[in-house]
Amino acid sequence: MSYLQRFPFDKIKIDRSFVSQMEKNADSMSIIRAVIALGKSLRIKITAEGVETPTQLELLQQENCDQVQGYLLASRWPRKISANSSPPPSATTSPSGSQRWAEFSNIDRPRLRALLEIGSGR
Repeated sequence: MSYLQRFPFDKIKIDRSFVSQMEKNADSMSIIRAVIALGKSLRIKITAEGVETPTQLELLQQENCDQVQGYLLASRWPRKISANSSPPPSATTSPSGSQRWAEFSNIDRPRLRALLEIGSGR
C-alpha cells in the first residue's frame, strides 16, 4: 500500500479475474468495491478490465467505476495497426491509442442501451 503514496499513479486497474467473477462471487464484488473506494479517496481513476457482459457493465457503473474495457465495448484489434489504418468502428482507444476503454461520462449511450437490451433478452 505504501507504493500508492510513493509513486505517482494515475490509474488503478481491476483485473479481469475479479470482473469475471463479480456476478457469482461475493468476495470478488467486495474487492472491486474496496478498490473503487480506495481510488476515489486518493483521486485516482479506476479501470475495470475484461468487461464482457451487460450485467458486469451495469454493476461497475453502479459502483461508480471510472472506466471499463473489454469485449463488450469493442472487439480485439489486430496486433499491428499501420499508421494509415483506422481502428474498427466500434472501438474506442485510450489517449495513447494502446487499449480499448470507455469512460462512463463519454460512453456511447445508444450503443450501451442496445447492449443492455440484448443482455436482458428484450
